[in-house]
Amino acid sequence: MDFILCGSIPLNIDWRQILLHLLNLAILFVALYFLLYKPVKKFMDDRKRSYEDADKEVTKKLASANETKKKYEDLLDSADDEIGKKRADALILADEERERIIAEAKLQADEIIKKADEKADKIVKQAETKAKDNFGDIIVKTAKEKIVNQDLYSAYDSFLECAKSENNDDDKQ
Repeated sequence: MDFILCGSIPLNIDWRQILLHLLNLAILFVALYFLLYKPVKKFMDDRKRSYEDADKEVTKKLASANETKKKYEDLLDSADDEIGKKRADALILADEERERIIAEAKLQADEIIKKADEKADKIVKQAETKAKDNFGDIIVKTAKEKIVNQDLYSAYDSFLECAKSENNDDDKQ
């Protein structure tokens, strides 16, 4: 009988053995699923989720950094514009100050020239007055000398005429 049983099943295959192996294999899969696959799958999902969260956070930070960068670039541009405006304003103020200083210097120069002209006129008037006084004195001296000389000459001439006339009178007598 054994032969028949063995003979009826080709290659010596026992269905009970196969079923037991299949049951053992199923138990092994279930045990491995709960002991290895499920924790590893959970760990991998958690790790994937943490990387996704980190990626989202990095993306948010990158977007925030780009916004901050754009904000600072705008601030730099506006600062450059403001610096340009302030520089232009400073140049305008410097030009105005230069013009004011030049005008003030011209006024001072005109005032100095006016004072110098007044002083020169005063000196000229004083010189003219002194010259007139001196000239008057010279004229008076010259006139006196001329009168004195003329009086002397006329007195001498009259003396000579008198002397001549007396000589002529004496000769006639």
